[in-house]
Amino acid sequence: PDGAHIVLVSAGGQDAAGAPTSLFLVKRDGTGKKALGPGQQPSWSPDSKWIAYAKPEERTMTKIYLYSVEKEQTHEVTDSWYSSSNPSFSSDGKYLFFTSDRDFNPLIGGVEFNYAYQDMSRIYLVTLSKSVESPFKPKSDEVTIKEAKPKAEEKKETYGPVGNKEGEKKEKSDSAVVVKVDPEGLKDRIVGLPSQAASYRDLVSVSNT
Repeated sequence: PDGAHIVLVSAGGQDAAGAPTSLFLVKRDGTGKKALGPGQQPSWSPDSKWIAYAKPEERTMTKIYLYSVEKEQTHEVTDSWYSSSNPSFSSDGKYLFFTSDRDFNPLIGGVEFNYAYQDMSRIYLVTLSKSVESPFKPKSDEVTIKEAKPKAEEKKETYGPVGNKEGEKKEKSDSAVVVKVDPEGLKDRIVGLPSQAASYRDLVSVSNT
């Protein structure tokens, strides 16, 4: 997002040691090329400090990883039980969205009488920081009864030159988005969105979601 670096996906690439790799991080002027290892579908965080990508494993399913550009560290987001792909950061930097094949509803073919699996994917998210609450956490059904208080004297509304009510103006924050990632417990903070099982791809965050 800041235009300082570019992530390249190159088939058949190699790192400095000759090991196969497909993801490379380079500066905008083409210098400082760094191999990140095998991977695909890279996605930048809003603050340009993290890269999420999917990595097809040799003996397990495709997994999602996070790479810290500043610390040059890689963190595993999903486990090997299910195939996960299409990572995408939310615009506010609080969540990482991805798709994962976790629905198994077999169909029996009418010719070969064998099992077939379709529409296995759903959309999931992980809260990147421990301090961020899950948007789908259970809500309390407790009701608090408050005593009625007499209405205070109504304050006369005044308006500014553009028609905005004075006292209701909200200053817009000029601070840039800072993505905080707590690697410990990432897998335990994964939740599924209430969506239908289908074939999802190319996830994109819109607005502050």
